[in-house]
Amino acid sequence: MGWPSSILTHKIEFIKKVVTTSDSGYSVKGETESHQFYAKANKYVRTRVLNENDYGLNVKAIVEWKTRYKAGVTEEMAIKYDNQYYRINSVIEVGRKDGLIIETVAIKYDEL
Repeated sequence: MGWPSSILTHKIEFIKKVVTTSDSGYSVKGETESHQFYAKANKYVRTRVLNENDYGLNVKAIVEWKTRYKAGVTEEMAIKYDNQYYRINSVIEVGRKDGLIIETVAIKYDEL
C-alpha cells in the first residue's frame, strides 16, 4: 500500500560520496558527490540534539523521512534537500516493500 502521495510533498535527492584516485591508485584526486536517484518524501523533524564543545553549543537536527520503497537505500548514502545534507543513520522497511522510514541527521557538506 505505501504512503499516500498527498503526504509525499518534498523532492529529495539520494547521493553518495565518491573518492577519485590517480591512475596508480595511491593518491586521492578529489571527492565529489554522485547522484543516485530522486524520490518524493515526507519530512518530519523529530528532535534537535545539543552537544556542548569547546566552541559552544553544537545543534544537530534529527530528521525522519517517509518515502515509497526503493531497493538499494543504505547508510552509505546521504540525502540532499534544499541545499542541506542529511547523513542516513538507519533505513527501516515498512510492510512488504510498501515504504521506507529513513532516520537522518543534518550535517555539513564536508561531513559527508
